[in-house]
Amino acid sequence: MNKSTLGQYGKKLLTIAKIIYLDTDRDNPIKVKELRECAEQFGVTLPKSSVYRYIETINENLFPVKNIPWH
Repeated sequence: MNKSTLGQYGKKLLTIAKIIYLDTDRDNPIKVKELRECAEQFGVTLPKSSVYRYIETINENLFPVKNIPWH
């Protein structure tokens, strides 16, 4: 699958999922601000309001998100 097929939504979703999966755990959570900053290093700009939607999608469809204080 190439970038044009994946689209911007998919790129953002997978970037967030990758960061959460690889860089967080129970002892090392990540704040939304830090998640957004980390995503920028991958060339992904995330408005704060959309981060929560992406996290919900990951939580419902990929894996449980427990390492972000977002509620």
